[in-house]
This record gives sequence, structure tokens and C-alpha cells, in this order.
Amino acid sequence: MKDRIFQSEFMYSFLVSPGWKFLRLYFYPTQYNSSFDVVNSFFSVNDNGFTLLQNFNANLTAKGSIPESNSLIKEFIVRTERALYLTFTPSPNSLALVNGIEIEQT
Repeated sequence: MKDRIFQSEFMYSFLVSPGWKFLRLYFYPTQYNSSFDVVNSFFSVNDNGFTLLQNFNANLTAKGSIPESNSLIKEFIVRTERALYLTFTPSPNSLALVNGIEIEQT
């Protein structure tokens, strides 16, 4: 998956087998163009109605890590039935982004 940038709510749906899964979200925040400011890009991510990330800023999180990084991975363990629904919701006057999504059987 390459860069995905959303100006409004967007949902990914993945058909999966029932059970527990590792869910990894990959972020590589960078200045894509003059109209997209990663410093002010806050968004939330939900999985089947459960909040995974809220008011999240990938750039500030990566820059605040020790050691400082240009990218980051957020990993979750989620339970699924037959589908995994990931919803990305940008905050008002903001954008959401993701660079990769990985789903793995536990």
C-alpha cells in the first residue's frame, strides 16, 4: 500500500477468518504538498466501532519517539468475525493518512 491521504471519513473493509488478529498500521508522515501540513494532521482510527487511535498525529508521535524517527508502526490485537472494518476520520480542517496496513493471524 502506498500513501493514502483522506480529507473526509474513509473505511477499509477486509474479509478475514474469525478470531484474533495482529493489526499493524504503518505511518511515514512527510510533507506531500503545500496544502497538506503533517504537523497539523490529526485523525482517529476505529475498528468495528472500537477506537484504536484518537486525535492522533503521526508526525508528532514519530518525532517525539526516542530515538526520533521519520516513521512508526502502531500495533493492535483485534478480534474479528468475518470482516475487519477500519475507519479513518480526520479532525475538522485536517487530513488522515496511512502508509500501510497489515493483518496477521495470531
